Amino acid sequence: MTEKSGNLRNDLRKDKLKAVSNLRKEFAKLKSEAGDKNKLIVDLEMIAAETNSRLKVFQFGVGSNYRGDKEAIPLAL
Repeated sequence: MTEKSGNLRNDLRKDKLKAVSNLRKEFAKLKSEAGDKNKLIVDLEMIAAETNSRLKVFQFGVGSNYRGDKEAIPLAL
């Protein structure tokens, strides 16, 4: 009976170690994915800012004195 009890404890210990290992791997994967998505968001925000800047140039001309309180002229597509 003692041998069986020892084997059960040993199996339980191995299961715990495996579970902790799996949790760590999944956490690392989630952290990496979050970092990738944050980088993508920053890149897209930069592209959007550049696109908005170019749009203002097309709407108001290069030499205009654009102020944010003026009404935007709609672009003809």
